[in-house]
Amino acid sequence: MKPLAAVWLFGLLWVFAGCKGPEARRSSAAQVTPPDSILDRDTYKAILTEALLIEAARKQRVFRNDDDSLRLQAAYEALFAQHGIAASEFEDAQAWWFGQAEAMIPLLQEVTEAISDQERDWEAR
Repeated sequence: MKPLAAVWLFGLLWVFAGCKGPEARRSSAAQVTPPDSILDRDTYKAILTEALLIEAARKQRVFRNDDDSLRLQAAYEALFAQHGIAASEFEDAQAWWFGQAEAMIPLLQEVTEAISDQERDWEAR
């Protein structure tokens, strides 16, 4: 799995996100339907949001006293188990969704909004 590549692609797509208005991007994303073998948009968005938080925790050295790679692997395994999927299903979804640039731009914006919402919730506690 290459989660760091996903984060890099996230940033790249974010740069190009300003080409259309948000409503136009959201409506084009709603029209994209993945094949049955690929995670649906809402499931993929939820898992990607959590995966980016896992990567952020790693980058902030939240796991500093432990073996970083083992903790990272355990975090991903727990995430996939929570959603009832295998790592390969997430990887297939990554490849498919990132191949749909018009759909990914608004999806990534929604992921960013979800992370921001979680941050606001945590700060309010």
